[in-house]
Amino acid sequence: WRDHVANLVLISRFVGDRRDSALHVLPQYLRQLHASYFHPHTAPRERDTRALLAQVCAPLMRGLEFTFTGYKHASAEAMREEPLCQLAARFGAGLSFVLRPTTTHLVVRDSSAFGRATDWTQSPKVRQALREAQARAAADLEPVHIVSEQWLITSICSLWPVAEEPYYIVAHNDQPVGAGATAGGAADQAAG
Repeated sequence: WRDHVANLVLISRFVGDRRDSALHVLPQYLRQLHASYFHPHTAPRERDTRALLAQVCAPLMRGLEFTFTGYKHASAEAMREEPLCQLAARFGAGLSFVLRPTTTHLVVRDSSAFGRATDWTQSPKVRQALREAQARAAADLEPVHIVSEQWLITSICSLWPVAEEPYYIVAHNDQPVGAGATAGGAADQAAG
């Protein structure tokens, strides 16, 4: 599917729990896509489901800007080919590969998927984001949310940005980054 991200409708795995939302979210995508496809003002030659899906998804994360860390790509252009980056862009998020004043989220690769634990507090981007979060807190501004990539995946599956707190991965001075966060919450959430 890495070569066909434009066709991908990402949903969470349905496991039969009462809290599962996958089977409720998918029809929302499909109804919107169907309405766009058969809309009277959509010319037959414009009925490309990939383009229509991009239109349906684009507003969902508009106004958010993601910076990524933990990915091993030689350039920003190569990073843009990462499926998760393509999905984030399709959902309207801005992408940057360096932390900027406009960055809303630092998305950290889940290294546990590769059988290794990483101390993200040693990452230069994370340390920079921590400094930026402190500066923003002092100015009473929204912090940079330092979240696992699972936050982004869950948000895409849910069709809206979910709460960041369960996905925070870095604590500073025993205080989680951002209000109400719990250290280690991302691992608990990803496992659940």
